[in-house]
Amino acid sequence: MTKYDNILSWTRESYRTHILEGLKTFQRFFAGKNKPLALRLSTSEEFVNGMCLIIIAFHDVAKTYEPYQFRIRAGKGARFHEYYSAYLVMQALRDRKDFDKDAILLVCSTIASHHIPLRRGYNFSQTFRECVTLEISMNEDRRRSLLNIYEEISLYVKRFNKYAGTLIKEVAIELHPRVRKSEVLSYLKEVEEELKSMDSDLYFQMLPFLRILMVCDNYAAALNREDRKHRVAEDLISIDRLNEIRSILRGRV
Repeated sequence: MTKYDNILSWTRESYRTHILEGLKTFQRFFAGKNKPLALRLSTSEEFVNGMCLIIIAFHDVAKTYEPYQFRIRAGKGARFHEYYSAYLVMQALRDRKDFDKDAILLVCSTIASHHIPLRRGYNFSQTFRECVTLEISMNEDRRRSLLNIYEEISLYVKRFNKYAGTLIKEVAIELHPRVRKSEVLSYLKEVEEELKSMDSDLYFQMLPFLRILMVCDNYAAALNREDRKHRVAEDLISIDRLNEIRSILRGRV
């Protein structure tokens, strides 16, 4: 436990722990295995790994804002946080020279999709209209705590991927402290228009990233949320192997 574990990802799970466990899952199961994906995207494996690690590191970042923290503590969840998270990451990446428009679209579409059935397609704006959270924000104390968490995460990732570790710290610094629903809704409409006009098969390009995120996210939740063990079994793996996976992730095997 650290003094920053008071920022929560779930009722009894710290945000810091959830993200670190997700990144450890990526390192154990996916690092060094993304060359085929890099070839399909005509880019380097280092960059693909960087995209994956950014997605995992920031897929829940909107949960660290209010009113989501208040709702999580009250056991009410953080519905639609994925759309706010996608928008925050887009803002942080859009002026970078190493991320072009398509790469940002892949990263943010993956984050926005991680809690919706894939069969729904890209009806982001239609779904987000139901969101009753009109604005998210964080004060300066919360921002400093979040930056300290990402400093630790950055140092951890740098052990095996210096580029991604640096990238995570730089993205964290660029996170805006306040976002309105209207901004996110406008962005989601732009994304949908982009996707409709694109000739490329971005949907199929996104699926490998989404699967990686689902695995890392669900493994982390299964490790840290006792009431969520069955979710990993339903979506990813048989129940008789769950304890084995937990041991592997805890470094006991």
